[in-house]
Amino acid sequence: MMIAPHEPYVELIPQPRRRRPRLRQVLATVCVLLGLALAALVVLPSALGLSGHVVRDDAMSGSISAGSMIFTKPVPVADLVVGDVISYLPPDGSGVDEVVTRRVSAIEHDAFTTARDVDGVVDPWTVRFDDPIQQQVVLDLPVLGSVADAVTSSWLVWGLGLPFALLALVVLGEAVVRRWPARAPERAPRTN
Repeated sequence: MMIAPHEPYVELIPQPRRRRPRLRQVLATVCVLLGLALAALVVLPSALGLSGHVVRDDAMSGSISAGSMIFTKPVPVADLVVGDVISYLPPDGSGVDEVVTRRVSAIEHDAFTTARDVDGVVDPWTVRFDDPIQQQVVLDLPVLGSVADAVTSSWLVWGLGLPFALLALVVLGEAVVRRWPARAPERAPRTN
């Protein structure tokens, strides 16, 4: 083939084809990332000395909405001031048998009065903490509590968790098989 002097000579070198990730690889990566995020949400607060709780009522709407995940840290009761948000179990006879989250509205000696943010209504009880340590809210993540409740519900764990776990095992198995060195079949020794 003759090349004209005015045309540059370009040698075409075939480029390797870029492989697209397979759907299974993408799903497995998403599962691993979700698992790591969930593990971080469980492990990291504990490592920092925090406790996680889900806000179940709308008493703190305006600052903390129902369905939020809150993180609390233990603080000395003596360090609490009016305006702090705390989580506690109301006293016996209050009619409330689960942990509530409220704002401290008054402190008299060792008695605390708390109020709801949504309407400013003061709770009908006074709280005296037997323990010198109380849980103070330091962080709230809206909606995350509802997500945590959904993830821990049994139908969702079995309905979604099991298929994702099986998918992750299949992908992991394929990766191990693909990378495992193939062995040559052993031959019987020759006898002459």
